[in-house]
Amino acid sequence: MPRRVFVLNGPNLNLLGQREPHLYGYTTLDEVKANCERVAESQGFDLFFGQSNYEGQLVDWVHEARTAKAAIVINPAGLSFFSVPLLDSLKTVSEPIFEVHV
Repeated sequence: MPRRVFVLNGPNLNLLGQREPHLYGYTTLDEVKANCERVAESQGFDLFFGQSNYEGQLVDWVHEARTAKAAIVINPAGLSFFSVPLLDSLKTVSEPIFEVHV
C-alpha cells in the first residue's frame, strides 16, 4: 500500500501567479500541483492535492488525512493567523505535518 500525503492549500492560493506576482511570483497553483505530483510519483507516494477558500473544507480534508493515516503538507494562508478550528483538527493528526508558506 503506497504511503499517502495530503497537500492542502488555503484561501486565495488559487490566485497564485496572478495575485501580486511581484510578491508571490508567477508560478501558478497548477504548476505547484504538477511539481508535487512529480515528486510524489518518484517517491512512491499517493498524493491528494487540494485548495479551498473555505475553512470547513480544509478541516474536512484534515479529518480525511487523519483517517487515512496520511502526512500533511499545509499552506493555510491567512488561516494560519486565526483559525482555531483548523489548528484543532491538525492537533488530532498523529502523522507528520509540515506547514509551509509562499
